[in-house]
Amino acid sequence: LSIAHPSLPVGTQVRVTNRQNDQAVIAAVVGRIPASAGHIADLSREAASSIGMGDSDSLHIILEIVDNRQ
Repeated sequence: LSIAHPSLPVGTQVRVTNRQNDQAVIAAVVGRIPASAGHIADLSREAASSIGMGDSDSLHIILEIVDNRQ
């Protein structure tokens, strides 16, 4: 499961929690998105599905760093 983020280093493991249903998943940062994109992260389709995103284009989430090994 993967996620893109504007500033976290590639390889960082993060817990992504859906604020509406408290479903969470651990995903690895694999790339960047522009800081000007207007959101904090892009989730892979599998990660989004795992936390119940459904057909929505956006979701209120909580991001927590689990491991930041380089």
